Amino acid sequence: MFKGEIKTDIAVIGNSRAQFHYNPKIISEITGGVSCYNLGLSGTPINIFDIRWKAFINRNKLPSLLIIDVDYNFLGSAKGGVYEKYQYIPYVNTNEYTKIVKPIDKNLFLEQYVPCFKYKGQTVPIISKISSAFSQNCDNFINGFNINNTIWDDNEWAIFKKKRLHEAVDSKKFHGLYADGFSKLSSILDFSKKNNIKSDFGVVASIYRSSKI
Repeated sequence: MFKGEIKTDIAVIGNSRAQFHYNPKIISEITGGVSCYNLGLSGTPINIFDIRWKAFINRNKLPSLLIIDVDYNFLGSAKGGVYEKYQYIPYVNTNEYTKIVKPIDKNLFLEQYVPCFKYKGQTVPIISKISSAFSQNCDNFINGFNINNTIWDDNEWAIFKKKRLHEAVDSKKFHGLYADGFSKLSSILDFSKKNNIKSDFGVVASIYRSSKI
């Protein structure tokens, strides 16, 4: 998306719930050939996903429909840094990355201006990704959708019902946890409205586990 090469009528955003569940090929088939791209990214709360969102809307053709997959993990906010930072290494000098990461990552300046510093601590995941390209475990994607053999259960939904579902919406605890997330979500919806992008929400099963099937 940083290269500005995505041209799609339907865009899906969210964390791993989106990345592993919305297959653009199937969506295109049931919509009569309408193009679809999955922007979901595993382990990414909405305040960090904003990097991906801003890069998409700043550099690519805008979609006509936006599907937003929402769960309480996506609406949370990362305060301690960027999850799986290695995937952003090529983009540490972009405006989208700088604006969002600067307040939460004290190493950003060093990563941008000290040669090779951005690779510090990222050796293992980088080597793992390179080696996976030559094995049967290589990630398989269809327009951003991650093809895998995982299945989901209801454990996390039970936790959510117990801890979150019955909390008062106006409680201080609720707003403390999700205020920033709802603010980011609101800005996405406002942008969509101003640019005539229809928005729809999706909610998928709560948690996945490895399957031997």
